[in-house]
Amino acid sequence: MKMGLTCIETKEHEYCLSRKDELVDEMNMIKKKEKYDYLLLCIVNSLDQTNKTIVPGETEEDLIHKAFNMTTDRGVTDLGYRITHIRDLIPMIEASL
Repeated sequence: MKMGLTCIETKEHEYCLSRKDELVDEMNMIKKKEKYDYLLLCIVNSLDQTNKTIVPGETEEDLIHKAFNMTTDRGVTDLGYRITHIRDLIPMIEASL
């Protein structure tokens, strides 16, 4: 199993989310090229310490649901305060696989 998880830290997460379709297209190209099973892009707002994660496909949506018991709305999951890869995200994702 091969997974990619990366973050953009910003004060304006709405700008990044407004370009979600472009980001999903790029993510799907990277996923195919690098042969990832899963690829997630976290957009972390550094001011309010929140995480909105772009979920490019059904496999990632299933993973998010299993790991966090969260739903995805139009390709985005609000993971709230979970902003740290090592402490907040990776352990829960690994446990769900």
